[in-house]
Amino acid sequence: MVKTTLLISLDNARRFHDVLAPYVDAARIAPDIDAQRANPSQIREWARTQGLPVAHRGKIPQDVIEAYNAAN
Repeated sequence: MVKTTLLISLDNARRFHDVLAPYVDAARIAPDIDAQRANPSQIREWARTQGLPVAHRGKIPQDVIEAYNAAN
């Protein structure tokens, strides 16, 4: 890992933080890499039994995955 330092004026630091603020506010904690991943077909089957809309192929919406994880 490379560590760097950004040397900027106080005014530019404020502008930098203002530009990043929407992204920081919208960020969420990344899932633990070591966490065991559920089988997508199991998530889809569970979602259908719960009446949640889920496609037969493609990415499963994050809210469906989170609901599955909370229930299991």
